[in-house]
Amino acid sequence: MKRILGLLFVVILAVTLVACNDNEAELTSIKVLGNFDTFDPQKDYVSTLIKEVTGIDVEYEFLPQDSTADAKLYLDIAGRAQYHLLKLSSTQFNQLRGVGALLDIKPLLEKHGKNILSSVDEQIWGTTTFDGKIYAVPQKNPTNNINSALFLRKDIFVKNNIDLPETLTEFKEAMIELKTKEGSNFVPFSASSHNIEPIRGAFGIVTDWVPQTDGSVKYWAETPQFEAYASYIKELVDAGVMQEGYLTVPGYGSSSRPGLQNGTVAVTLDAWWSGNGIINGIASSLGKTEQEIYENGSTYLHFIPSLKGDANYPLSTAGKGQSKMDYSVTYFFAIPAYMSDYAVEVIKFMDKKLEEDNFKKLTIGTEGVHHEVIDGKYYPILTPDAANNIPFDMMNKADYFLTGTDADKYAQYWEARARKNPRQQFVWESMNTEELKTTFGIYDKLGLAPGFQIYGSNVAKLTDLAKIYLELRITGGNSGTHQQLIDKLRTDAKLVEATTEVNAWYQAN
Repeated sequence: MKRILGLLFVVILAVTLVACNDNEAELTSIKVLGNFDTFDPQKDYVSTLIKEVTGIDVEYEFLPQDSTADAKLYLDIAGRAQYHLLKLSSTQFNQLRGVGALLDIKPLLEKHGKNILSSVDEQIWGTTTFDGKIYAVPQKNPTNNINSALFLRKDIFVKNNIDLPETLTEFKEAMIELKTKEGSNFVPFSASSHNIEPIRGAFGIVTDWVPQTDGSVKYWAETPQFEAYASYIKELVDAGVMQEGYLTVPGYGSSSRPGLQNGTVAVTLDAWWSGNGIINGIASSLGKTEQEIYENGSTYLHFIPSLKGDANYPLSTAGKGQSKMDYSVTYFFAIPAYMSDYAVEVIKFMDKKLEEDNFKKLTIGTEGVHHEVIDGKYYPILTPDAANNIPFDMMNKADYFLTGTDADKYAQYWEARARKNPRQQFVWESMNTEELKTTFGIYDKLGLAPGFQIYGSNVAKLTDLAKIYLELRITGGNSGTHQQLIDKLRTDAKLVEATTEVNAWYQAN
């Protein structure tokens, strides 16, 4: 990868002098390179809407789905492939910007991008602004959701006269009591990961970079709370309340969701978008309709975005917990430096899509046709039309066609997607009440950071070393000491250099 980037740097240097000019070439067709997907954008309904509101035909090309995506991107740019617009991840954006491969679009935005400029707040612009130049249009995540939680079968707790737990101690005690009352074939807690954020949150380390009292951030695996978290999960394993084979047998988590559905598991770790299948499964196992379950959902399901710390675990956050809320830039829309002749038309195209009426139409369709507004909230129209098609289904892939968003409006429009399925809607709304967000929700302070050179190149290694240590530590394998892990993170994954790099951005922002 370094060789490819070096080649790219040389090529960009060679073309920069001739690439950056103020010519404006007319465009009737734009070619966009973006992330992999499985549908054909040219045949999608939203593609026809884009042509309708902009007058531009758009051709979409996907990067590979596998690990060769970055290499193809960099080689294509080095070869001056004729892409008018790039849809980039944070790492891709940072790498291309770092070698001068992206066009400064600030002057063009000021002349032709009033809708783009007004749709992005100053803090978000900070992710693509360097030395007074803007190298991409940033697209923030749709809305600030709590995504994951502990899913509890509330009816099983009620049947056994066990209070719903709130703290680390209460959770452990409840799991042990359930094991005793339900018998040996029952699994109190089944999780499909070593990374259980609703428990990490009780130790104040739900984000990978943890704020410190001196104003810096530290990688979570380097903190004493990381070791305390590992010890707590090991306590659950040693108490016999986790599923058999947890972290040791391939496929150990495959029974988690089915167990919650059929009542042989009391607690799982899951995400709100799993609500449809979970409620369908509970209904089937109890011989009830799906509607009976979601209309009486609080009888059957309870959600814990984060446990709270308590005095029995001194390194936990006593009386508090953390649940990470989405707060990040998901994509960066940039123009290759050598395509500057076409940049004015590309910016005009993107700006046209963000005109208020156009933006709504391109994201959730037409009111009364694809969506409706009830009490100021957006709901999808799901009643089949004369051709027996679900109207809102025509907007299923609308997200892929975005080239920037009006973040405030999109947060409201996006809710129509969460409400597309009443079972999913129940879980999402239950997990994202204002009370839960206020009590537990935190933003990842690194969520708006651009891609990092050192950390970006080593994040996979850091993650893998932490994972290996946790799995061995929790299951009683030969993990070595926590200090030995830290030493390995420093020698094998450049943790010291990554920490310096991340803190430089964190302090500045």
